Amino acid sequence: GGAELEAAEKARVSKPNAVIGDAALDAVFDTWAWGASVATPDKVDNELRKWRTDSQSFDVSKFTKSAIGGRSITGLAAVTFIVIQVIAYGTLFIAPFLREFANVDIGFGQLGSCDPETCLRLVDFS
Repeated sequence: GGAELEAAEKARVSKPNAVIGDAALDAVFDTWAWGASVATPDKVDNELRKWRTDSQSFDVSKFTKSAIGGRSITGLAAVTFIVIQVIAYGTLFIAPFLREFANVDIGFGQLGSCDPETCLRLVDFS
């Protein structure tokens, strides 16, 4: 839990020049940036205020929720990027190839042509 982790690590990370792992630094940055590539001072200040109820306390559960939220937004952005790439690739390359060489229309884009009488249309938007 949070108390055990604090007791175990507080002395180590409180020293000057303490080494903090990349995974921990990435988690903190993701909570500050909320999926952006830059953590602006206003976002950092806002997140730090959420985690501290007063000058002496740190709410681990609020930090955890922020870390999960930041990572979720980053993950959603990655999935969205992949979906856009798949749709673009399918529209520009796969669908025309299938129309021209396999006489199959999967419904993406308009490049390429099928024989109107024998074309297998998997999706018909018309």
